[in-house]
Amino acid sequence: MLDPDEIVALTSKVQKLDKWNNILNIISVVLLALTFFLGFIANRLSVRLNEAKDKLAIREKQLSDQKIAEANTRTATAQAIAEEARLEQKKLSIESKEVQKALAETQKDLSDAKRKQVEAELALQQKVDEVKKRQEPRVLTKEQKAKIINVLRNSPQGPIQYMLGATDDETYNHINEILNTIKAAGWRIDERDMFAVNTTGYGSAGIRITVKDKNNPPAHAVALARALHNANIDFSIDQNPNIGVGMGQTFPTNTIEFFIGNKPKL
Repeated sequence: MLDPDEIVALTSKVQKLDKWNNILNIISVVLLALTFFLGFIANRLSVRLNEAKDKLAIREKQLSDQKIAEANTRTATAQAIAEEARLEQKKLSIESKEVQKALAETQKDLSDAKRKQVEAELALQQKVDEVKKRQEPRVLTKEQKAKIINVLRNSPQGPIQYMLGATDDETYNHINEILNTIKAAGWRIDERDMFAVNTTGYGSAGIRITVKDKNNPPAHAVALARALHNANIDFSIDQNPNIGVGMGQTFPTNTIEFFIGNKPKL
C-alpha cells in the first residue's frame, strides 16, 4: 500500500499536471483560434492584395491603352501633317513648274519680240540705206572703172548707137562718166553714133543693152554686158530687130544700142 504521504504527493502532482494540461489546452485553443484568425487575416490580406493587383493591372492597362491611343493620335497627326506637307510641296512643285514654263514662254516671247524688233530695225535700216543710195547720185568708183576698162581693153569693138536720155544733171553726169570710162578702155566713141532720146514713154530709167537677136548677140555686146556685170552695175538686155531703122543713117547688121537713162525711181 501506498503511504498516505505518497498518495498526497501523487495527488498534488496529478493536480498540478491537470492544471498544466488545462493551461495547455487553453493555450492550444487560443493558438488554434489565433491560427484561424491569422489565417482569416492572411486570406483577407491576400484577397485585398489580389484586388489591388487587379486594380493596378487594370490601371496599368488603362494607362498603356491611353498612351498607345495618344501615341496613335500623335502618329496620325504627324502623318496628316506630313501628307499635308507633301501635298503642299507637290502643289508648290507644280506651281514652280508652271512659273518656270510661264517664265520660259515670257523669255521666248521677249526673245521673239526682240528678234522681230532687230529684224524690223534691220529691214528699216536696209530700206533707209536703199532710199539713201537711190537718192544719191550715181557715181562710178575707182574699182568699177578699173573693172570696166579691164574687160573692154582686150575685147573686140563693134558699132554702137549710144541712146542718151539725159533729163537732169545727175543723168547727164552719169552718162559722161560711163562714156569717158569706155573711151579710157580704148573703145571709139563717135559723136555721130550718139542720139538724144525723148525719154517720155521710152522706159527712160537705168541702163539697157539692146541687140537684134538675144540668141546670137554680137561679141562686143557680150563684152559690154560682162564689163557692167563685173563692175556690179545694174542693167537690162533687150531685143529689137529694127535697130537703126529710121535713124537717117545706115548701120552695120551687128549694131547694138546702149541706152543710158535716168536714175531708177523708188
